[in-house]
Formats: sequence, structure tokens, C-alpha cells
Amino acid sequence: MVFPQRPLALLLLVCLLSSCRPGDTAQPSPQPSATPAPTIQPVLKTWRIGLSEAPIDLYPYSGQSAAAPILALLYPPPVLPVSGGALQGVEPALPYTSTGVLTRLPTIANGGVITQTTTVFLDATGAVTTTPTEITTEVIQLVVTYHWNPSLRWSDGQPVTAEDSVFAYNVARASTPTPETVRRLELTARYEAVDTHTTRAYLPPGLSAPDYLLTAWLPLPRHTLGDIPATKVRERLAWAPLGYGPYILARSQPGELILSRRPDASTAYPDQVSFHFFADLASLRTEVLAGRVDVAISHLFEPDQLPFLSQDQQTKALQVLSVPGPVWEHLDINIDIRPFDDPRVRQALALGMNRTGLVKDLFDNHAQVMDSWIGPDSWAYPTEGLSIYPYDPEQAKRLLDEAGLIDTDGDGIRELESGQPFSATLLTSSGTPLREEIARRFQADMQALGLRVTVKLLPTEALYSQEGPLFRRQFTLALFGWLRAADPDGAVLWGCLAVPGSLNAWSGNNFAGWCDLAADQALREATTTLDGALRRAAYNHHQRRFTVALPVIPLFARPIVILALPDVRGLRPDAFAPLVWNIHQWRRGES
Repeated sequence: MVFPQRPLALLLLVCLLSSCRPGDTAQPSPQPSATPAPTIQPVLKTWRIGLSEAPIDLYPYSGQSAAAPILALLYPPPVLPVSGGALQGVEPALPYTSTGVLTRLPTIANGGVITQTTTVFLDATGAVTTTPTEITTEVIQLVVTYHWNPSLRWSDGQPVTAEDSVFAYNVARASTPTPETVRRLELTARYEAVDTHTTRAYLPPGLSAPDYLLTAWLPLPRHTLGDIPATKVRERLAWAPLGYGPYILARSQPGELILSRRPDASTAYPDQVSFHFFADLASLRTEVLAGRVDVAISHLFEPDQLPFLSQDQQTKALQVLSVPGPVWEHLDINIDIRPFDDPRVRQALALGMNRTGLVKDLFDNHAQVMDSWIGPDSWAYPTEGLSIYPYDPEQAKRLLDEAGLIDTDGDGIRELESGQPFSATLLTSSGTPLREEIARRFQADMQALGLRVTVKLLPTEALYSQEGPLFRRQFTLALFGWLRAADPDGAVLWGCLAVPGSLNAWSGNNFAGWCDLAADQALREATTTLDGALRRAAYNHHQRRFTVALPVIPLFARPIVILALPDVRGLRPDAFAPLVWNIHQWRRGES
């Protein structure tokens, strides 16, 4: 997630936030043409958008993916996460872009990010503490200054001020953390208003965090909420949003939510945007085909719909677009259990699993095999140097032979050095048809190598429980998904300190148990340095070591599917930015 230069595509949002009016932009004079010009409406008066999930509420700090397209029009985020290269103007190793809510994104280069020396207390172990002690030391503290667009107005006409952003921070501190606020609170040691349109964030002393832009607190309307308890703010805004974006909530009812353009918003935005909610991809497809919905998006790709979508593409009945989504599937291997402590065995599993065929059958051209824990759409993905494992069962068998796993009695199952037949259990979540199908195919692929794998389905709550097999590392193989982000981070997944155990109260997510000191050092540099080139190099080094050791077999990122009527133009879906991020550029007509 990163953003220094403001993409051209977002300038119309800046126009809105600067209270542009019709006529502010010069229009070219029509020129004579020998052939009729394509018919394109400048702006469609209403866009009808289908979603596969309805939001719980419209609180901007809820962290709901289902609400993201709606909230982006009511409360444009100060900082927008994007996938690498998806939006022009994105600086390498800074996967965020500006939306015009801030006048610029703070960086070291423009003076918006500085370091200062501060004195901290140390406890008996030498760790930094807020409790006064006799031991002190000096450390570096990161300070980030945000300049808010002075033209921002709440939908009731009141100006948006720095105090509104500070108010949001204080509400978050006094309330139960939501998924959206957990990391932001960790990064914000202090947050204050400098003047009417400037705020300043102080990160915890000694912490150098490349994701420092998460300390830009999206404003909440202090002038209407300042007198109520912080714990009641979400309830007040749940279905009565007061935002500063181009739209206001016009109507909400079961199955439908309608936003109307504010009178003071740029006319580049359509007059109305309606959201319609459906249970599955099949229903979304039906609605678009019938012309009752213009654009639909689903985070739940259903393989049984693939033949229909392929037919729609071929007949041009619909546009079918896709981008890699934030959920990526993978197979964890407990490398402390023999024979999986031998990297040759882990590599054999990757070579012997037909991941290419799996992705082709399930998603056709809407997904691709991941070769690392960072996807190829990321700025941090290496262009070379990774160890790649194409489907090659013969090479897999040779590696298993080298590792001493040989079928000595000819029964089709290889034996361990002890003479016991190879047997392993693959855990995955029940009630997830996609993972059940992946597990079934993996089981068959391993059988072809002479490896017996039993599949065990567990309820989601049991699989992910703090007392369950993953955190307690009481498993051999496990199939599940992680969320990826525009900024990869990765410390909680692969750091040596993230291996769950008694010393960290079984709290880490490095379930495989992989601790490579050189890789750990690279990850520390990637997640602490603010130098983009150094971050990229560190992530590259980490992935090179990761793909050799292969504690986890990456599979694919679940695709996000976008369906649109054939004449819709201007869609630019992104893995992390909401679908409507450039709705002011959408058009209908022949290209």
C-alpha cells in the first residue's frame, strides 16, 4: 500500500474535494470528421452495482470488505492501498496513492516524515516501557505530518478540520478495536492537531514502520458526535452516515442501498449510485445479463459458474474481468516432523502437485499459480532468482528417492527410514467446497508419488482456535488461506519469533516453524527500513530463501470477479482499492 504521486485518474476526486463546479474544465470544440464519432455518454446518470455481500453497517472504521465500495463514496480514504503498478504514479515500495483528501502524501523526500531523538525508559530486561524507571536511553522516533485538504466539507456543509481526524483517533482508543483500527493504534503513540488543517502522528519510540501512512486517521464529524460517548459513535453512524465524499445516503432497504451525488460535488460523478446485494455469483450474473445491474463484483469465485462465464465472454454477452484478490491459498508443512524436515521432501510435494492443472480447471484464466508468498502483482515480487516448481512428478519421485523414501515392498506406498509406510494427514476447513476440492486433488497427486495422505476436515473455529492444531503446531499438513496486503509485511508469518510456542504464548502465525536466520534478517530490514530500494532488495532476498526452503507451498490468490454490461467502459479493478475508486471515469458506449 503506497502513494506519493497522485494518479491522473484520481484528479477528478480532487476536483470534488476542491468544490469544483461545472465549467471549471474547458471542453474541446467539436471537430469535423469523415466518419461518425463513437457514441459515448459523458456521464451515466445512474450506475447500478451488484455486490455479493451486504454490509453490516456503514461505519467507516468497521474494516468490512463488503462495505468498501460504498464507504469510498461517502468517506474517501486519505490513503488508498493499491496493488503494484495497478494505478499509474505509484512509487515502487510505496503501494499507496492519494485521493485528494490530503494535499499530498508525506514522505521523507518531501519533509512530511522526519525522525527525532527522544528519551525512553527501559525495564529490567532492557525493553522500552512507559513506566518510569531509573534506566533511560535515547532512541529515534518517526514523526509524520498530514496536511488535510482545506476544501473538504461534511455533507451538512461544515468544514472538515484536523480536530475531526484527532477525534476519530480518540474514538478508536476509547472503543473496542475493529479490524480497521488494530494496526493503526499499534502505530500511533500520539496524534495531535497542529493547526486547522494539519495533524501530526508520533510513532512509538524506536519503531521504524514503512506502513506509517496508516496513522492518517480518517475524519469523523466531531461537531455532531463530540458530545456522545465514544462507544456510541459507531451506533450513531451505522445507518446515518455524515461523510465528506461526493455522495450522501439517499435510501437503504433490504437488498438495496442508494447514494445520491451531493449538490456541491463535481458533475463528473453520476447523479446516483445504487448498490444491490445478491447471495452468489450466479445471481449477480443473472442480474447483469438482464440489464438490471450495470457492474457486479464478487469476492467468492464459484468454479461451477466458469462454463457460463466463459460462454458470456465468447458471445460478448458480458464483460468478465478478474484480479487476484487479497485471500491467497497455501499448504503449510510442519517442518519439525520427519520426513518433512528434509527440504527435498517439501520440494517433491510442490513438484508432484499439479497446481497448474488445478488453477486451470478451477479458474481457467482468472487466476494463476503463485510461486512465492508475495504475488506477481506486487511491487515486492522478484523478477528473477526464485526457485520455481512446475508440475514434474518424475523429478518429484527422484527427490523422494534421494531423501530415502522408497517403496521397498512394491505395494505402491513409500516407506520411511524406520520401515513404516509413509502416511500424513492434511487438515483443512469443513464447509469450504473449494478447499475440499484442492485437498482431494492433492491427495490423488500424492498417491501417484507413492505417498498416502488422509484428508481431515475441521470446523473453521476448531482449525483456527488458539488451542487448535495450527497454533499448537499439532499437524503435519494444513490447507488454508491468509490475507495479503498491498504492503507485504510478513513478519508475523515468517519471522523466527512468530513460531508459536510456550515462549510467546502460542501467538505467532509461523505455523510451519521455519526459522532461517538470514531470511529473518532480510524480513526485519524489509519491514523496518523506509528506503524503497532496500525494502525491495530485502524482500527479494527473503523470497529466494523461502522458495528454496519451501516451508509452505503457495497455491493461488482467489480471484475477484467483475461482471459488466458489454458497453461499460473505464473499469480499472484493483486487488486492494475498492471497485468504485475511479467511478468518475466510467462511461457507457462504444469504445
